[in-house]
Amino acid sequence: MAQAGLAQATCRPCPPALVVDSFSSSLLDQAFVCQVVFLEGSLMVVVCLGQAAPRFDNLNVGMLTRFTPDAVVTSVIGDSEEGYGMAKRLSKRLGQPVFVSCNLEGAESPEQLSAFIEKKLCDWIAGKTAAAAAASAAPTEPE
Repeated sequence: MAQAGLAQATCRPCPPALVVDSFSSSLLDQAFVCQVVFLEGSLMVVVCLGQAAPRFDNLNVGMLTRFTPDAVVTSVIGDSEEGYGMAKRLSKRLGQPVFVSCNLEGAESPEQLSAFIEKKLCDWIAGKTAAAAAASAAPTEPE
């Protein structure tokens, strides 16, 4: 029973602010796993060689600033050339801050594998983003 003068509140579902997803693939005989955490306005990428569980041996952050045309990158934990470059390029390409932990120790050619992973990752993220946009644009039926 509603009291006079009070508006009825409606409850609508909202999209989660944190979404975790992953995929795996391989280049020649080197398998890898990518775990992506979609945050509000940024994302975190963890890349591991093989089918191992994601770990943080290193962490790089790339983000755009209004002062430079390229993304600015810093290493927060450890050191990884592949992760450093990947954070810079992904941030510039996606236009948002990107946290990258790239663990490719033991790879035969980490530079080539890193480039392949980055391309695969961008295609995968574009597909996820397009699917999310299509889902949010779809009309919802009132209950």
